[in-house]
Amino acid sequence: MEMIDSSVKAAMDALGDELMRYLEEAGEEILPEKTQKAESPEKTKSTRQGFLVPFKISLKGFEGFLNKKPSSGGGSMNATDAFKLDLARSGARSSAKSAMWNIYHHFKKHHGMLNW
Repeated sequence: MEMIDSSVKAAMDALGDELMRYLEEAGEEILPEKTQKAESPEKTKSTRQGFLVPFKISLKGFEGFLNKKPSSGGGSMNATDAFKLDLARSGARSSAKSAMWNIYHHFKKHHGMLNW
């Protein structure tokens, strides 16, 4: 990790003022180096806290799956609804199966594998 940081710092030093001018033209707010160094202890604390933020956000997306509550709407369904549901599932299953077979078959053709 330290090697990556040093290479990025070396690249930024090599670009120097050109990078700063580009960022200013793009509308980025650039603090002078003196204020950045003065805030560095505070910045390291916020960096430590901010390090886990992307992971926390991605885990919040799975809360809906992990904390799934059972539906409160009724118990069993009647025979006609169950039959319709079974027909819909079998239709979806057969269409997915045929689509996957076609993908597999054409993959094998395009890559020169044995096909039938």
